[in-house]
Amino acid sequence: VVGAASKRPTTAGAGLMAAGKSTSTSTYSRVKRIKSFPRRDLIKLNESLEKNQIYVRPEDYGFVLDFLRSHCPEAKQ
Repeated sequence: VVGAASKRPTTAGAGLMAAGKSTSTSTYSRVKRIKSFPRRDLIKLNESLEKNQIYVRPEDYGFVLDFLRSHCPEAKQ
């Protein structure tokens, strides 16, 4: 509700995702693909049977993306 009121769809999406699933983890060595969506402040990590979405504040986006790329050696970009 707060995300919709502030006209920030990423905040609203994060709230909806959090309500649907209590936790989600990714193992760096199992990540097969990293997809980045900077306009949405979103990074997707795809494993064989698990998918994870990370919502990042715009000022931290580059740092988090570089960190994930360096820690997921098997991931395609």
